[in-house]
Amino acid sequence: MPESAAFNYPKCDDIGLAWMLSSHEGLGDFAWHNGQTMGQKSVVICAKNSDAAIVMLSNKVPKFWQSFFPGYSIENLSVEILKSLTDGKQSA
Repeated sequence: MPESAAFNYPKCDDIGLAWMLSSHEGLGDFAWHNGQTMGQKSVVICAKNSDAAIVMLSNKVPKFWQSFFPGYSIENLSVEILKSLTDGKQSA
């Protein structure tokens, strides 16, 4: 897992070898990558501080619902599931 940024990008915290590097309260530092093609979407999140990871795959992109709930995304859902599975616990 990348640990330092290869370069900075204003839309996210940092980017390291095509992985986005972010931090989330209760989850700590994590690296993530997503992709979408022809209505199929995926995301991988590796949480370094809690020694946990999640992979989510979807065969439908909810375009209609995203109009009403812009915060709804497979990425946000993945972070919340990973956070609940680790109970916000971070390893030392």
